[in-house]
Amino acid sequence: MRPRTDIALLAALALAPARASAQRFVAVRDGHFALEGQRFRFVGANASVMHGGAHRGSLDEIFDAMVADGMRVARVWALGERPADAPAWTRDFAWRVGREGWVTESFEHLDRVIEAAGRRGLKLIVVLANRWGDYGGVAQYLSWAGWDAVSLRSRGELGALAEFFDDGDARALYLAHVARVVTRVNARTGVAYRDDPAVMAWELINEADSAPRDRALLLRWTQETARAVHAMDPSHLVAAGHIGYTRQAQRDTWRAVQALPEVDYADAHAYPTLLRTARTLEALDDFVDDHAELARAEIRKPLVWGEFGFTANEAVHHGAPRAAWYRRFLDRAELDDADGALVWLYTTSRDPPQEHGIFADPTGAPRTEDLRAVLRAHATRWRAGGSMNNGRL
Repeated sequence: MRPRTDIALLAALALAPARASAQRFVAVRDGHFALEGQRFRFVGANASVMHGGAHRGSLDEIFDAMVADGMRVARVWALGERPADAPAWTRDFAWRVGREGWVTESFEHLDRVIEAAGRRGLKLIVVLANRWGDYGGVAQYLSWAGWDAVSLRSRGELGALAEFFDDGDARALYLAHVARVVTRVNARTGVAYRDDPAVMAWELINEADSAPRDRALLLRWTQETARAVHAMDPSHLVAAGHIGYTRQAQRDTWRAVQALPEVDYADAHAYPTLLRTARTLEALDDFVDDHAELARAEIRKPLVWGEFGFTANEAVHHGAPRAAWYRRFLDRAELDDADGALVWLYTTSRDPPQEHGIFADPTGAPRTEDLRAVLRAHATRWRAGGSMNNGRL
């Protein structure tokens, strides 16, 4: 089914931002990020500050830990969809309860997050939807669009994702959320998100993917949606949010998605020991190199590792300590001239998730200090920027 949303009408609802100083916004110049005339390169973190009272209450603690560790960018999720009959407690995790049940408190919390980032000099990558069922995701959008759970299960996980890309009603519901976020005016600062340099980029969806037969649907959805977001907000970058790849077919899809002109930079996620795609440190080098070669040499766009991590369930990964894998990953990404790397996940030890947690609170911090030391060292080096041609490519 072709999408029925009128993108031109949706874009017409958005007023062009003022942008008093364009240099305050992260941009792409000569295949790299630039800010205020200088290369902008970063080690940052996904920040567990959006969902649930405990995580929202940890906002200052987590952001302060990131700044102390020299980080420049936080990735956060502005999403959450629940059915209309969801329990009241889910409002702390949702942005929408039912098709039209917008949760004001969640938007107001994003106001706080953006203000808090701006005060600290942090930039935000804001994710607008989730492929997975955490907090609702694609499955909830399809349910609102009339799909039943049995039909979706029969299509398999990637088949259901393809239906989301192709269903006009699901896409319209998603774009309604996107428009509410992207065109919002911060109630705390009075600054439209589109005009706020604390925002670095909008990410269309977390971990998109497709079967080879559905690649055209994913490409069309990404291109049209990115075009709509750029129309709403010409100031900020747009990322596709593709998961990355471990197989040749995924590699071909990832390359095609990132090459779209509406997509401003390439991004990928990396859990190589968990997915068994790298069983040695040397194999990890190859994994990192291949993404960098596609991004830098073929696609010619900045590369951001939007998530990377090594599970705490294994203190030793294939013979090497956990911290050694973080160090090797960042060493190789630095050598390959990657533009950004965002660890998963800065959080507190008081509340889940824990498996990949890097802890900001005094009680939990000693448990992951070895990892934070690795991240601090690389954040300092990457923050210095270096030559525009200091990589190996």
